[in-house]
Amino acid sequence: MSRLEPVRDGVGRASGKVILFGEHAVVYGQPALAGPLCVGLCVRLTSRSGAAALPARLGKALALAALDFPVGLLTDLEVNVSGDLPEAVGLGSSAALSVALVRALADSTNTILELGELIQRANRVESFFHGRASGVDVAAAASPGWIRFTCGEPPSIQALTTVAAFDLVGIESGATHRTARTVGAVAARHAADRCVIEELFREIGAIVVAAETALGSGDLVELGVLMLENHRLLKALGVSTDGLDRAVTVARENGALGSKLTGGGGGGLAMALMPPGEGLTLVQTLARRGWSSRVLTFPTGDADATLGLRRGPS
Repeated sequence: MSRLEPVRDGVGRASGKVILFGEHAVVYGQPALAGPLCVGLCVRLTSRSGAAALPARLGKALALAALDFPVGLLTDLEVNVSGDLPEAVGLGSSAALSVALVRALADSTNTILELGELIQRANRVESFFHGRASGVDVAAAASPGWIRFTCGEPPSIQALTTVAAFDLVGIESGATHRTARTVGAVAARHAADRCVIEELFREIGAIVVAAETALGSGDLVELGVLMLENHRLLKALGVSTDGLDRAVTVARENGALGSKLTGGGGGGLAMALMPPGEGLTLVQTLARRGWSSRVLTFPTGDADATLGLRRGPS
């Protein structure tokens, strides 16, 4: 296909994500544990002469996603984004969009991408949204299950074959967030006080290793303790907020085994660990105390099979 030919119609889907352990430190070479959500986004590309101009950020993201595809005349392309993935709460809406855009372009050009190449191309788009992106968000959005991720050239992505059953409840902190802002703030602190910040990163990396062992053995009590310790370290990095700290506290006061912020911080969601089948009970309890929360659900097979989110009372 010539670069002067219009792009054909195409469809791409991607999941939202949860980082269970290791956010921020993963940008600096430490491992992270993450997985895809059932909720996600769908991108549909339609070739249409005289299509309306795209919003600036979406247009830039599309252009970045299209760089390695044999397509042209992107101005004659209509882009429809649909789905039920909440934005700016730490569940990877920009990563899902990045992966879905690349998958839609691959579909439109009959291009088969290996997972590593998909992640590389999508991470270029994600870095436009977030600045220095490690790749963990797009890796989780593109993967069918829980992964251990370490950034690099290429990144190390290992599927977790044994993961204990548990429920995760996302608790709203009362504010949205911008990952680019918190990533930039951590980078500034790292430049100003490298030794202290790198020690925090190493401690977070050690927690990730311990958490992977606890996941494999089914030790949810230990997993909860590690979540609280990971949150303490993220707070020391400066990415928590009063709202996130209160959400973590209220989760523990109402029976959660552990809790921590998820994603970039600066707002968004805290997540609470519950024994399997008990997440909705916590949602109902928190609702009586005025907290909005939801049970997060995860694919059990095909990562693209279900785009939905089971919500509790709010």
